[in-house]
Amino acid sequence: MTISNFVRLVCLCAFLVFTLPAWAEIQESRAIFDETYGWVTPEGAEKTLARIKNAGFNVYIPCVWLGKGTAWPSKLAPKTPEWRAKWKPGYDPLENLIKKAHEVGIEVHPWFAVMTRWRNFFPEYYDAGTPEHAFNVHIPEFRKFIVDLMVEVVKNYDVDGINLDVIRSRGLCKSKYCVEDYKNKYSRNLLLDLEVNDFTPERLRDKTQTWEYLKDWNRSAVSDIVSNFSLQAKAIKPGLLISVDSIVLIQDFRVQGADSIEWSNNGWIDVIYNMDYKREIDVRLTQNGRSKLKKPDSLVVLVGNVESINTDYAYPREPQLVADLLTFSKNKWAGGNGVAMWTYQFLTDEQIESIKNGPFKEPAKPFWKK
Repeated sequence: MTISNFVRLVCLCAFLVFTLPAWAEIQESRAIFDETYGWVTPEGAEKTLARIKNAGFNVYIPCVWLGKGTAWPSKLAPKTPEWRAKWKPGYDPLENLIKKAHEVGIEVHPWFAVMTRWRNFFPEYYDAGTPEHAFNVHIPEFRKFIVDLMVEVVKNYDVDGINLDVIRSRGLCKSKYCVEDYKNKYSRNLLLDLEVNDFTPERLRDKTQTWEYLKDWNRSAVSDIVSNFSLQAKAIKPGLLISVDSIVLIQDFRVQGADSIEWSNNGWIDVIYNMDYKREIDVRLTQNGRSKLKKPDSLVVLVGNVESINTDYAYPREPQLVADLLTFSKNKWAGGNGVAMWTYQFLTDEQIESIKNGPFKEPAKPFWKK
């Protein structure tokens, strides 16, 4: 062997040694949702990111809009009370969070509870008869407002994605505005149509003509938000990952305008986080939803790490069960858009140990199969 060939061989071996770990690294999105606001301070952001990084999560989905105000300095809406109480002049919590997250290899997808309203503000966007704790999705000015609010974040921050939650009407509107809107669109009496329909799960399985009018009415309004946001946001950042939280195919969500399968098939969204917080994943529902998608891997099961007895009492699940739910989802639908868990609020140190020594034993980089 000549000296030059020997040198080439040594260089090749060195290249393989130093690059093999990068080749072998798993590509798998591992998302965790957080509806608390502990991250709005520098110390809180550091602690939160350290804990989720330790567990093995690489996609962080923090709530930035819960219908109370913003968690960033917005020109369109006031600060949320959780941030306002800790506000320091000149400090931008979202900018800091994204910067620190990217430094440790974690993506940030700000989470908007689109239709939720937990504060008496913007009275022009709801009226008497609007579903409780909701904005009125049928008011065009509200739809423009909420799209502009989300686009503001896409324009001004180095976000990796945007998550749309409560992307439905939150109920059936009976307001004066809705009565007129429904009449103008369908030449029908909204209150009468609501009266003759019993919206129990049993009744919803019977797709009456009236039910179809109501479903179409809500779906048109909600879809207007999704399509307009997608068009504007992806014009700004073509690679932006847009996700929604829903439960596919269930009728009470559909009558509220949630149509995530159509949104995915239209190319408006990239990922559907299918909320499945039971102790056992509903494989049948998931498979049925996947079968109706042009891109089946766009559906990701969103498992829960919390046990809820009722709305007033919840507690963290057993660490092994949490790890098992993630492991099942990870293995059952491997090669897709990863796994996801709700919620950081109930992430215990014991759960972290179980997760990082189980389904997330090997480190991974975020990966999206679009």
